[in-house]
Amino acid sequence: MMVEGSFPKTKIIMGHMTHRFCFNENFDSVKQLRHGVTKVTVHGMSAAEQADAYKEIDPQISILHGLCSVKDLQLSLSPFDEWLRYKLPEVIFNSVVEPVCALLDIRYKSLLKNKAAQRAMELLLSEIIRVIGRLPEIEGSYLIRSFLQGDTIHRALHKRILSKKSQPSLLLRRVKSGLPTDVDYMNGFFLRRGKALGIDTSMNNLVKDLINAKHASFINKTESYVPLEQMSELFGV
Repeated sequence: MMVEGSFPKTKIIMGHMTHRFCFNENFDSVKQLRHGVTKVTVHGMSAAEQADAYKEIDPQISILHGLCSVKDLQLSLSPFDEWLRYKLPEVIFNSVVEPVCALLDIRYKSLLKNKAAQRAMELLLSEIIRVIGRLPEIEGSYLIRSFLQGDTIHRALHKRILSKKSQPSLLLRRVKSGLPTDVDYMNGFFLRRGKALGIDTSMNNLVKDLINAKHASFINKTESYVPLEQMSELFGV
C-alpha cells in the first residue's frame, strides 16, 4: 500500500510499458498478450539518485525500488534523459508520421514515395528537434544531444515506417471513426514548450489545427447519420 503523502504533487513520475494487453469479454478482465518491460523515471532524476542509499532520503525512490521487485512488471529505474531517449522515437513518430498520414489519407508505406509528404514531415521534425534541443531539463545531456544530431532520428523513423508496411495509419482510423486523438497532447506539447522557449512551431500548429478540423468533420458526419430501412423490410413484405 502506498502511503498518502509519499508522492508530493510537485513530483511527476513517468513511465513507459511495452507489454501488450487486450480486453477479455468472456471474463470481463484484461489479458496480457505479450510480456514487455516497464521503464520509469522521476522528472529530473539523476543516475546518482537511483542508488540504494538514496532510498532513505526520498520515499518516492524507495517505493519505485520496491516496484522493481514485481516480476511481471519488469520495471527498471532510469535517469530522466535515458528514459526520454527510450521514449522519444515513439513520440516523434506519433507527432510527425501519424499526422501526415492522417491529413493525406495514405498508408505508412506510401510516405516513402511521396515527396510532398516527406517535406511536410521534415518541417515538423525540424521544429520538434529545435524544441527538444532547448529543453532546460535535459541541458548538457550527451545522450539526448547525440540522438538529435546526425541521421539517428531519420533512420529510426524510416525503420518504423518500413515495419508498418501497408498498415493504415492509427491516427487516421481514429479520426475517421470520430474517436479521441492525441494530437493536442503530442504536437501540443511541442507547441507549448516552443512558445515558452521562443521557438517558431508554426508547422506543428497548422498540422494540429488541420487534424482537429478533419476530426470534427467526421464527428459531425457520424452524428448526423440516421440509418433508414425500406418499408418492405420493416413489415416483412
